Amino acid sequence: MAGAVVSEASVVVVGDEVESCLTAVSAARLLGKDGRVVLLRLQQPEEDEKAMLGGLCTRAALSYMDITPEWVAPLFGEFLEKAGVVRVALEAQKAHQALTTMLAQANVQVCHASHYVQAEKADDTWQLTDTTRALELRCQVLIDATPDGHFAWLCGPAIEGLGGILGDAWPNTLGVSPVFHTTGVGRDELIRFEESLRQRPETPALIAAGLPWKTLEEQVELLARPVFSPDDMDYIDILNPVIGLWFHHWLGHPPGAYPTAPIKVDGFNISRLPGDVLGWNGLVALLDDVESQLALSRGTAAYPSQIIDAAEKFAGFLIEVGGFTQAKLTLPERLYVRQTRQHCMRSTVSATDLLQGGVAKEDAIGTFSYWVDLRGVSLQQCWPKQPVLPKPTFNVGVQAHLSPKSDNMALVSRSAGFGPIAQGACRIVQHLAQVGEAVGLMAALAVQHKKPLADIPIGWVQQQLEQRYQSSQNRSLPVAGHAVWPLNQCKAHPALARETTLLEG
Repeated sequence: MAGAVVSEASVVVVGDEVESCLTAVSAARLLGKDGRVVLLRLQQPEEDEKAMLGGLCTRAALSYMDITPEWVAPLFGEFLEKAGVVRVALEAQKAHQALTTMLAQANVQVCHASHYVQAEKADDTWQLTDTTRALELRCQVLIDATPDGHFAWLCGPAIEGLGGILGDAWPNTLGVSPVFHTTGVGRDELIRFEESLRQRPETPALIAAGLPWKTLEEQVELLARPVFSPDDMDYIDILNPVIGLWFHHWLGHPPGAYPTAPIKVDGFNISRLPGDVLGWNGLVALLDDVESQLALSRGTAAYPSQIIDAAEKFAGFLIEVGGFTQAKLTLPERLYVRQTRQHCMRSTVSATDLLQGGVAKEDAIGTFSYWVDLRGVSLQQCWPKQPVLPKPTFNVGVQAHLSPKSDNMALVSRSAGFGPIAQGACRIVQHLAQVGEAVGLMAALAVQHKKPLADIPIGWVQQQLEQRYQSSQNRSLPVAGHAVWPLNQCKAHPALARETTLLEG
């Protein structure tokens, strides 16, 4: 490419999500002066190169971090500490500053490219080329840490989405959300408002009509389920859909239309931020077109008008029904896009795998636990006689992140090798940060030992992680995955059985 300056690196990590940055830091800290690590940010031409790092957690304003404390990996724990997270609430500017500091201290070089950047493999070297920015970058190990798997052709074929399991009436992806901020809505007043809605005489009928797959016992439990918000914590959990059912009713929709509403509120995870600002995650829209969601995820498409309209109407609902006369709602720069596409990697993780405890202990780089949260989609709605899936505690491996097409390429992303249902737990930032730290170590070891990434023994990675756990948390590498459901029960569940068949096919 005429005029391009060819730059050499040991490891290139593409993306600027939290997990992207921590992957690069992990590799750079082990390599030290023996190699060069580059974080390559993909941006639109009009975007400021000083835009906040952190992607989903900053530009999409996902300030409520789902954190399971006992499984926090060292680098992720360091990030949370530097960002001043009390329990779950992450301020965007503090997140950006923490990532900036960690990258600088590890001597990671941050470069910029457009979404037109291409990757080619020649012998043992990757070459990344962006003709729009006169960029040529060569490296030994390439790690795609973009949310959607930018270099999709380097991965295996795409995995069919949720529609292949739930049927054509359902979209192939999870719901998207505008994680909006509000002022003028106090925490105590919000708790009282939610409780008052549950006590209204019409509420039992709204629950029965809106959630017909729930048993009478489950409906009664929802009526009694309070808001959870400890005084000394930084969040508000509204773990029932009563606000959503009343919002649906206030909009003039029939209660029975709630299950199939294209945009609805199914509860809220709310972060409590400085200045009496609340960050709301729970307004969920189901979109059919994966390509449009890719554009929304990358920031190349404008907000869908129906989502803007729903957010504005929810602000009106807070004012009129909630009595929050000073309520103001602000939409973030980007939507929270939970899922676009999945790729077949060296192995593919199913929900049954998670419920059976994940990978074997000798193959694990840690343990994680999180509900199989298919936001916007309910397996119980499709199979009302089936029990709710239990919360898995599973050992995490790296094979679902290694390219089957190249020995020196990995995918640290929610688009990695997860089945459509397993993705509900594996997409969480904490899990991806855990994987990223391990893959970063693998990349550094590959450079140091002049071996392909895929040939690095997992024992070497475990040894490095063990040292980090002991030095940062004074405990050993946690490997404690275990089965939470009998295997025959997993095989008997229609959704899990269909996912397994889909992945095996």
